[in-house]
Amino acid sequence: MSLQAKLLPNIKLVAVAKDEAPYLADWIFHHLYFGFSAIDIHINRTTDNSEEILRSIRSRFPSVNFYYNDWVDQVSDAVSTKIQQISYAQSFHNNKNHYDYILFLDIDEYWTPKDFETPITSHLQHLGKNLPVAYEWLCEFGSNDNFTSLQSEFKCFQNGLVKTLLPSNTEIKFFRCHVPVYAKPTTTLLANGNEFIPESNNPQILQRSKVSVKDAYIIHRMFRSELEYLSSLYRGNPENNSLLKLNRQGGFERDRHDSINVMLPAEAFEKYSLERERFIKLLSLDHLITSAQEMVTSRAQKSIDEIPKSLAVSRNQTYAVLKGINDIRVKDKITAFEASIQLTPNQIDEKSEERSFASEIKNKIKNKLFS
Repeated sequence: MSLQAKLLPNIKLVAVAKDEAPYLADWIFHHLYFGFSAIDIHINRTTDNSEEILRSIRSRFPSVNFYYNDWVDQVSDAVSTKIQQISYAQSFHNNKNHYDYILFLDIDEYWTPKDFETPITSHLQHLGKNLPVAYEWLCEFGSNDNFTSLQSEFKCFQNGLVKTLLPSNTEIKFFRCHVPVYAKPTTTLLANGNEFIPESNNPQILQRSKVSVKDAYIIHRMFRSELEYLSSLYRGNPENNSLLKLNRQGGFERDRHDSINVMLPAEAFEKYSLERERFIKLLSLDHLITSAQEMVTSRAQKSIDEIPKSLAVSRNQTYAVLKGINDIRVKDKITAFEASIQLTPNQIDEKSEERSFASEIKNKIKNKLFS
C-alpha cells in the first residue's frame, strides 16, 4: 500500500431507507464511485424488494451492508417516530472507532464533487482540517420522465439546508437530521473551507448570504417525476396519522425564479455513466429494478385512491402537497370529492396558502355545477 493510500481518510456512509428499492443500486454505485469506504443501509417498514437488491450488491461488494431497524417500532410512538435520529446515533456509536468520518444521507441525496471527479477522500485532504463539514443541498426540480438516473444537466434551487459529515471523534449531544447538537463548542466547515454560520432562527440552515454552489454538494432528488412523487406520498408521515404524507407543503416543483442550471463536466460524466452501466450489468439487477419500479407505480395509484379521504381530514394540506401535479387522475379525484360534498365555488378557502391550486379546482367545480 502506498503512503498516499495510507493517509486517505476512511469514510462510512449511512442511510435509513423505506421502500427505496428502485434507487438503491444507483445510490450505492454513486457513492462507491466517489470514494466512500463502506456503506450501511438501515431499512425499516419496508414492503418492496430492497433486501433482495441489497443482498445481490453485497455479494459482490462486501463493504456494503444492510440492517433492519424495525425493532424501533416495538417502543412507544414518542420514540419510534424518531427512527432516523435513533439509527444515526446507533450507527455513529458502532462505527466511530473504525472510521475517520461518518456521513448520514437519505437515498435521494447524492454527495457530489463540482468537477464530478474528485473523490471525497481527496476533497477532505484538500480541506486539511479534522472538523465537521456541512454540504449544501442542491434541490433538483421535478422531471417529466420516470425513474431517471442522475442527469448531466439539471435545474435546481438552494434553500440553505445541509447534511453534515462528522469526524469520528466528534462529541455529539444529540442527533438532528441536518446538523447535530454538539456536546461542546465545535466549528463546522463548508465545502470551501469557510465556517458554517447558521440562520439566527434555525441552527440547521446556512445563513442566506453564505449559500452558493461550492466545490462539493448534495444533489437532493426530492421530486423525481410526478409518478414517483405521488408514490412517495403514500408512505405516510411517521409523526402523525395522515393518510398521505402531508409535510411537503410546497407541492411538486418544476421551476422557480431563483433556479440554478447545473451542467456536470461532459467527459467526467461520460466516464461515470459507463462505470454505472458496468455496475448494473455485473450485478444483473435489471429485473429486480424493474420489479421495484412496478411497485412504485402501484403505490402511486394507492396515493391517488387515498386523495378523497385525505381531503376529508386535511383539505388545505392535501391541496398543498398536490400543487403542481398535472396527472388527470389526481384532478379528477379532487373535482369529484368537492362535487360530492356539494360545495359551491365560494366555499373553497381562497385565503389559504394553497390559493392557486384551490382556485384551479374552484373553476373546475364552477364549470361542473353551473354549466
